[in-house]
Amino acid sequence: MKIALITTTINVPRVLEIYRKIGPEVRFFVAGDVNTPSEAYQFASQLNNCYCILPEAQNKWKCSNLLGWHNDSRRNIALLEAIDWGADIIVSIDDDM
Repeated sequence: MKIALITTTINVPRVLEIYRKIGPEVRFFVAGDVNTPSEAYQFASQLNNCYCILPEAQNKWKCSNLLGWHNDSRRNIALLEAIDWGADIIVSIDDDM
């Protein structure tokens, strides 16, 4: 069974370390925003089985421009990536609440 965790972030998503300990087999999909710092991508990319989606890469989805920036709707891109990957279960989180 393929399990995905999706999120978007404008911070360094340290909470993913906790989720990684709980579910080492879960694939993470992190959709960045135009104001996501490079440190966030560096941190997330060090976690096993974590796919960071840079803003430029999000343009492959036709809905990307409609979602806008500076809001948590970017998580929909992570959702699409998880579906494309073939996830059976998708867990959606917010990294700062």
